[in-house]
Amino acid sequence: MGEMGACFVGGPTDECNENAKVLVEFTAEVDGTVSDARALRPACEALKNAALCTLANIATMRPATLNGVAVRCRMLVPIQFEPR
Repeated sequence: MGEMGACFVGGPTDECNENAKVLVEFTAEVDGTVSDARALRPACEALKNAALCTLANIATMRPATLNGVAVRCRMLVPIQFEPR
């Protein structure tokens, strides 16, 4: 896994809205890793890349369970970007 600093998004561009949301879809695997991530509604290329980079840098997630057994789970998550 990379460092979170690698996900830095530069200053605003004409393409990016300052307050933007990127909808990402991914699979949370049985071992807690993230796979098959993609941006469904990227606000712009820079924020799409930042959202996917952030998912790639998640250490592990708690997997979904079904009847007490860990299972793969497809998830849709909005990631909100706000300027600081």
